[in-house]
Amino acid sequence: MVAVYSCDNTEKNNLENDFEAIFANKSLSDPFAFNYLINTSDGTQVQINELQLKSFISGQMMKEDKIYKISEYQMKQNPNDDTEFAIVALSHDGELTTQIATTIFKTDAGLVVTGKKCKCTSTCSIGCDASFWAGKCHCSRCSGQGKECKKESSIELPDPKEIIAQ
Repeated sequence: MVAVYSCDNTEKNNLENDFEAIFANKSLSDPFAFNYLINTSDGTQVQINELQLKSFISGQMMKEDKIYKISEYQMKQNPNDDTEFAIVALSHDGELTTQIATTIFKTDAGLVVTGKKCKCTSTCSIGCDASFWAGKCHCSRCSGQGKECKKESSIELPDPKEIIAQ
């Protein structure tokens, strides 16, 4: 008996099996257990490592005016779409708390960081949680404290030279 495999199907099946195996072992608790690709300003996808992903989320890769010091990272899955995920990062800056959600999609090529970010900033201790599902930035309300939850949504596509430089 001779087995014939298509390269595309074998790679796709291996990717799905690896992804599912990691999810089974790590759950969503370790967002850095995976390899990521990121869309760039010239329309290509480049593989990035953990440090580069953290730099993108914090704003360092894009040289933003406000660079966030992140204390926690968590991966969440869209309950309505098994290919859509987000890495949610938490930053405390004095009294202000900011959550940054970065959208990621599972594709045949791997996990792709889209460049879409949702930032929710407030002084409330409960609420103002960021999520970015179906292409829309959402911030939950502050819980019973009457405090404002400020929403900011953006798309950030890095220059490939900036990725290589890091």
